Amino acid sequence: MNNKPKTSAFERLKAKVKPHDREFASITLDIVDQIYDILESKDWSQKVLADKMGKRESEVSRLLSGIHNLSILTLAKIQVALGDTIICTPKRYKTITAAQTSIIPEIPSSTYTASKKVEMGESNYAMAA
Repeated sequence: MNNKPKTSAFERLKAKVKPHDREFASITLDIVDQIYDILESKDWSQKVLADKMGKRESEVSRLLSGIHNLSILTLAKIQVALGDTIICTPKRYKTITAAQTSIIPEIPSSTYTASKKVEMGESNYAMAA
């Protein structure tokens, strides 16, 4: 008699999925979630995005289904249409943040001194856009 615990069909299939395929699915879903977050923040529908991209809504729906292999060119087109960043590499992040912010020493006012800032866990510097 076999004493091995019985595994479900799902578990057997899951075990056959290659690690890079699992990672591909995870990254794709992260990207699609990011696009949906941006759409929601702009109060846009897929139809609005499709119009801005010059595509049919059904094409955008297919792209955002989570099973489509989004090319870098397609991501660039979506990003331009959204006017917002979908993916940001570490190198690009450094460039963007350096260009958008600078550190300016803040002059403490008489009612809000530097010592109060330290007590509150704040810095003596402010980020300015």
